[in-house]
Amino acid sequence: MENVAETDMSEHMKEHGFRKKFLSFKGRIGRGDFFKRLGLWFSTFIVILIFARSAKYFGYTSDTFIIVTFSLAAVNYLLPIILLWRRLHDIGLPGWLGLSEIFLLYSPVNFDNNLLISAMVYLIIGVIPGTNSENKYGPKPE
Repeated sequence: MENVAETDMSEHMKEHGFRKKFLSFKGRIGRGDFFKRLGLWFSTFIVILIFARSAKYFGYTSDTFIIVTFSLAAVNYLLPIILLWRRLHDIGLPGWLGLSEIFLLYSPVNFDNNLLISAMVYLIIGVIPGTNSENKYGPKPE
């Protein structure tokens, strides 16, 4: 027989867990949560970058290390796209518009300006108020 507290915790994790909060393209995200999660993403990006650079410095080149680092980097790359997607939902726009950021960042033309423009896109999308009531992407975030 399963413990009631474990059942409640399991339901809570399904409803409010990491996957739902960070890895889901569904729903909306408010301005405050957007910037908090973007800051958390940037912090993990810096940690992964330091991890990868220090590994090169210390000569860690095993296949496992490379796979783990690549996996962390791949998930870390996906997080800001999901945040932008859900923020666009909050504004009432389709999330797929956020995919243009991928092309902006990885365009072969003038990378420095592309990075600056991408940062400005995140800032502008982050400060635009969302719709005041429920929209087709879900209820207003808390």
